[in-house]
Amino acid sequence: MRRTCHIPRYARNDKPRCSNSQAIAARVRDHRQYAALQLVSARLHALRGDRHAAQAAFDEAIDRFERLGMRRELSEAREARAQLDAQDTGRRDVVRS
Repeated sequence: MRRTCHIPRYARNDKPRCSNSQAIAARVRDHRQYAALQLVSARLHALRGDRHAAQAAFDEAIDRFERLGMRRELSEAREARAQLDAQDTGRRDVVRS
């Protein structure tokens, strides 16, 4: 039985908006906003099932939050990354069984 993933409507077409916002944040050197948008991008990748892109985006967001000293956001990003890793581990266990 194949498990399907429901992608919320807001997550389907928001990648261009997120990318545009990141480009603007980078251009005006708003590092905090860029890091926050990187976290949003990671969540969108995760919702779409693109695990590798999500992991890379989470890692970049975590790195930026650490450098900027944004503790609350750093904790949030680490927790989301751990959940993504836990989902991957759960899928591997099912495949091995």
